[in-house]
Amino acid sequence: MKINKETRLKAEAILETASSQLDELARHPSWGAWLERAKQVWALEERTYFPMYGTSLLARALDPEVDVFAIREKGGGYSARSLCHNVLVPFVRRKGWSLKATGDEPLNNQPFFRVQESLKEHVKVKNPSSFKRLIEEMEKVQGASPSEALIGLAAFLWVCRYNAPRPRQLAIFDIKKADLVAPILREIALFVRSNSEGGRVGQALVAAALDASYGLERVRTSRVNDPSRDGFADVQVLFDESGVAAVYEVKQRSMPSAEESFHSRLSGGVKRAVFVDLSSSEEGASFRELEGRFALRIDGVNTFLWYTIMVSIHPVEEWLTIFLSRFYHRLQELEVRSDVLEDFRKILKLFRIL
Repeated sequence: MKINKETRLKAEAILETASSQLDELARHPSWGAWLERAKQVWALEERTYFPMYGTSLLARALDPEVDVFAIREKGGGYSARSLCHNVLVPFVRRKGWSLKATGDEPLNNQPFFRVQESLKEHVKVKNPSSFKRLIEEMEKVQGASPSEALIGLAAFLWVCRYNAPRPRQLAIFDIKKADLVAPILREIALFVRSNSEGGRVGQALVAAALDASYGLERVRTSRVNDPSRDGFADVQVLFDESGVAAVYEVKQRSMPSAEESFHSRLSGGVKRAVFVDLSSSEEGASFRELEGRFALRIDGVNTFLWYTIMVSIHPVEEWLTIFLSRFYHRLQELEVRSDVLEDFRKILKLFRIL
């Protein structure tokens, strides 16, 4: 099945039908079984399994001949990533619902990335029993007619709606005492050095600090190690729609030649590049000119935070207020564990911010 403009429009129409007729479809005899299946897939630990399940339902509703396990456009298959990232994700986002995975491209990760033939063949996963459960549910999708798949898709969307994020603020607070700033930043530095999450905590820190300095509409980041990332670094600061002002590469563990590798990947169009080594116990910064590019290396969490405070136009207390809120949300976006989020909240409680 080709995922072209015509197919995408048809898929969007199917999603609209399923979502607009939820109450009517919920009276179908098979609704209860499909709803239970969707809930069980949601309950799986892996965040990407739920959007994969929904994509298979959408594919089956589109084409009764499709093989939902062949997630590339060959041999009776389809591009699951195209269908998920270009149709399903934007649709659910517009509704304000949840796909459990928070990234724009949830299937650009294992076990769905670089699958050559079928999800049933030679796929390595960390939790085989959980993956087996997904395959079992997708087998039921494979055996469904398009009309039955539509019921399943409606049940899937019901779960998305049920789990929609509830509007709430991390905290309503205002840091007015300047003498709190340095102690809070020291606690944040300890928190980052104690928690890595595969680099997600460090990436969240850098993105949040830049959010506070430049405005979140100018800061762009993506999942750690996302193989589809079209940027040049972990975090980018934009001029506006006209292009990238500076790029930031973040490391939370010591890696030989990491800085050289980072610069070798950059295109000639990047004029300002910052390498942030949050693993360094020695704080400091150094500048150099590299092939017509202004290059900055920052060592240590404290140095990076003070650097972003210095370049911000906001008063220090206002910057810190924005930063703490954005750091929490960036940690959520990058899907750190709940206990890591709770450790961060303890810092806020320590200073009576939360």
